[in-house]
Amino acid sequence: MNYQPPLHGESSTPSFPTCSQHPDKMAYARCKQCQKPTCGDCQIPVEVGILCRSCHPDGTASRKMRRMLTQQDSPVITYLLIVLTTLVYGAQLLIPGYFVFNAFAFNWNYVLETHQWWRFLTSGFLHSQGNISHLALNMFSLWLFGRELELRLGKIKFIALYLCSIIGGSIAVSMASMLSSDPSVTTIGASGGVFGLFGASWVLTRLRGENSSPILILIVINMAYSFFFPGISWEAHLGGMLTGAAMTWALQKLSQQGQSNI
Repeated sequence: MNYQPPLHGESSTPSFPTCSQHPDKMAYARCKQCQKPTCGDCQIPVEVGILCRSCHPDGTASRKMRRMLTQQDSPVITYLLIVLTTLVYGAQLLIPGYFVFNAFAFNWNYVLETHQWWRFLTSGFLHSQGNISHLALNMFSLWLFGRELELRLGKIKFIALYLCSIIGGSIAVSMASMLSSDPSVTTIGASGGVFGLFGASWVLTRLRGENSSPILILIVINMAYSFFFPGISWEAHLGGMLTGAAMTWALQKLSQQGQSNI
């Protein structure tokens, strides 16, 4: 995904300062080191936020600093989540008797009776053993959106966003189960976390004044798919998306307040 800010001239009354290196472009963020306004062409995402190209280590920087920033710029959490989820799927296939499924799947009635609250989260790492496309589609979406979001939010915020979105999806399922005449539905899958990334991406594009229509169309198509095809938990999708969107909005607002107080 490309998150370039609008070109100068699209608005006659820009509400953002201009870039210190490119006066003809608006700046939607400040460098964490020098605090100068920085446009999309100059921004380099790191663990602690954004650095401009002037402050980012170049060939004269120490080898240790370059190595540290290279590690921070790599979306390792996204890759680790994909590997972990795939390994869990392998365990589902290799361990007989649906042991992994029975130990970690989410069912509100069962959780209520046993108090096995971890199932709110662990169900997000299970997938349909008879349909590998369930895993493949979720992991592709995680790879597609996770890399960008991890670099933008930082590793800690990103992993918190993903895991909380899974839990948010499970909470939505439990609420629907309490209102349903058949509350015995069992759910699995990373869709709650993935839809949380959809919601986060939409919020970020809106806050940055960019075109959010492509992401909105993607969300609408996927939600429609959830409603019209059986065996798909639209509750988990909706709960995950709302959780991801709300968390991202709150994190961005808190970050802006922190910068304004410096």
